[in-house]
Amino acid sequence: MDIKYADSFTYTFVKDEAGTYYSPWFDISWANEIFAYKTITLAETRTGGETESLSVERDSHSSVVINACDATTGWTGTSLSIDTDDKKEGTGSLKDNVASPSIGNWYHTTYNPTGSWDWSAKEHILFWLKSDRPSTAFTSAWLMIYDTSDNYRYWHLTFSAGEWTAVKKVLATGDGQSGTPPNLTLIDKVIIQFRAADTTPFYKKIDDLRFSETTLFTFTSRTGTHVGEEKYGREMYDGVAPGDENKLGTRVRFALTLGGTTWTADQEYTVTCTLYAKRN
Repeated sequence: MDIKYADSFTYTFVKDEAGTYYSPWFDISWANEIFAYKTITLAETRTGGETESLSVERDSHSSVVINACDATTGWTGTSLSIDTDDKKEGTGSLKDNVASPSIGNWYHTTYNPTGSWDWSAKEHILFWLKSDRPSTAFTSAWLMIYDTSDNYRYWHLTFSAGEWTAVKKVLATGDGQSGTPPNLTLIDKVIIQFRAADTTPFYKKIDDLRFSETTLFTFTSRTGTHVGEEKYGREMYDGVAPGDENKLGTRVRFALTLGGTTWTADQEYTVTCTLYAKRN
């Protein structure tokens, strides 16, 4: 028997100054699909100096696989293989063995498949890391991301010898970056790199490379100056069944950001948000 559940939630924002505003949280832990609608009423003339962005956000940060590290496809390094015995998930972990390091050299393990990623709505990058030497045995140990113009951001890595370490870094900020920060809408590659302090052999093992995100989707914004316009929009997200990999999360809310400096009391912004959640 196919049992279906459904519920709906409505919230109206009425704002006349710049800032970020939130609806209450809506429990959708039971749902595997949501639909969202917006009705915008622009009751006053806009000068064009005001902007707005309306998104649906989730509470529990879900994660999405970038690469499972079960194959060497898309990866480059010194000597790559798949370790099917020592892993954190899937069928194996990616192993990069450096048998004869030279002092001062960087040893890169790079994931650079065809194309680029848009990570502008992502929050963290996560993966498992293991080495037979601790991070203190290297001059430096970094995680790096590059965009398609070779702008980069990096984070220092800290780990013990012979133990799997869960790495979790905030994408929007790092320990250092190029003069021009990387464009998160055009991320090209991910690099885990160690700089050798001596000639002792070592390996890197990497598993379950992921990112986490809070924003499910963002509605298309107003693009012009309008008087008394009512605008209806519809966005849909098809999720997966609730569980460990539930992309929808357990709760969602609407987030409204008003930008610009010319909002006034007679330029009130009103948007009614409706969310339909269902499980089938």
